[in-house]
Parts: sequence; structure tokens; C-alpha cells
Amino acid sequence: MSALKPAAPKKLYEGDYLFMKSYVCPVCENRLRIPTVKAGKARIISQDWDLRPVHKDIDVQKYDVVHCNKCGFAILKRYFGVLPKPHKELILEKISKKYDPHPEPVGMVRSYEEALTEYKLALLCAAIRQVHDSEVGLLTLKIAWLYRAQKLALGDDTESFTKAVRLKYDGFLDAEEKYLKKAMDYLLKARQTEEPPIAGMNETAIDFLLASLCGHFGKFDDAARLVSGILQSKQSSPSQKDRARDMLDAFRDKRDNV
Repeated sequence: MSALKPAAPKKLYEGDYLFMKSYVCPVCENRLRIPTVKAGKARIISQDWDLRPVHKDIDVQKYDVVHCNKCGFAILKRYFGVLPKPHKELILEKISKKYDPHPEPVGMVRSYEEALTEYKLALLCAAIRQVHDSEVGLLTLKIAWLYRAQKLALGDDTESFTKAVRLKYDGFLDAEEKYLKKAMDYLLKARQTEEPPIAGMNETAIDFLLASLCGHFGKFDDAARLVSGILQSKQSSPSQKDRARDMLDAFRDKRDNV
């Protein structure tokens, strides 16, 4: 009798990584069910130069906003909680009066367009509430990541793009750069006025991110200063220092070729 072949591993789809989590809107007390990534389920397979995590089979960034479909309030899950009364009143006055309530979306999987709508509403709510620069910086960084994901989904063989696809690619790229620049500006201000952890990042992580963004936008002196701080910090691990040195070498090459 031949041995039984082991069963092939089950292929997972985006919805397999999600469950519906219950929230109560802190503005209007509407009960919400928000698609949420299961803890420990999504596996990171790589990380971009600006710390964007890339997961297998799912883009977890699409599921990081709590959005009330009744009053329009939206906020990153990291910052979800009780709102001060003045903030509630501002949201009701500036957002809810103009917001068109609608049923909760059917199903759990969100498109990039749906995710971006929620993120930009969260960004508007953050501006109305006059939150810390770090919260705005994190929102704009994640919006940039969503545009990058859409851009990458089109492929990297840009020479073979049709005119229509090329226009979409360029649009995603322009939006990514726009929001990366905003993220850099807000997080640089946060680094000067707030104490780590900043947007959930310790001193080494926020300085590495800022050095990456500064180097990307040609602010090489700022990038070098931030990397120097990482190299001198006792909190930085040997691997973090090695990665910071590699980044600094890449910036020097980029500066020399400008």
C-alpha cells in the first residue's frame, strides 16, 4: 500500500486574515463592526526603505482606520478611544452635518479606493481636532504607502504600459511623493516637539524613518545628522547601526550623482 501524500497547504486569501471587530463610535455612539487583521496571522515578507511592512497575501494598511458610517468620524486604530467633549462637538459641526450616512459595506475585504477614502476622512478629522503632528505624520505616511501599493500592483515593466496604465502609474507615483513629503514635514516637527515613542516608534525607528525620508527628498545634511544619532545611540542594536551605515553610504552616492 502506497503512503498517503500529505495534503497540500490551504491557499489563503485576503478575507482569511480578517475578522469583524466591534467598536462604539466615540462621537455618536453608533455601534460599528470594522474589518480587522487577525493578530499574528499576517506574515511580513519584506520591508521597504521607509519601514513600510509588506505582508503575504494582504496589505494590512487597508484595515487600520475605524470609520463611523453614521456620523463620518474616522481615526487610526492606534488613536481610537474616548474623545474630549470639544473634539466631539467639532466633529459633529464640521463633519457630521455634511456627511451622508450609509449602510456598512458588505463583506470584509476593502479596496484601495475604499481604504483611501477612510484615511483621507481620518486626516480631515485629525486636522479639525488639531492633533499632534505625529498623528498627522503617520496618517500621511500610510496614505503614501497605499498609493505605492496601487502603483506596484500595475507592475514594474513601465516600457510596456499602455497610455492609460501609464497615466494611472504616474498619478499614483505623484500622490505617493506628495504624501511622503507631508509625512516627512510633520514627523520632523513631531521629533522636535514630542518625546518618543512617536507614532508608536522608538527613538531609533523614528530617526531611521526620518533619515530615509530626508535622503529621499535630497535633504542629505539632515539625513546624515539623523544617522549619526543612530550610530551614537546606546539604544540602537548592531543590526540597526549596520543598516543605518548602509543607508548613509547610499545617500552619499545619491548626493554625488546629483
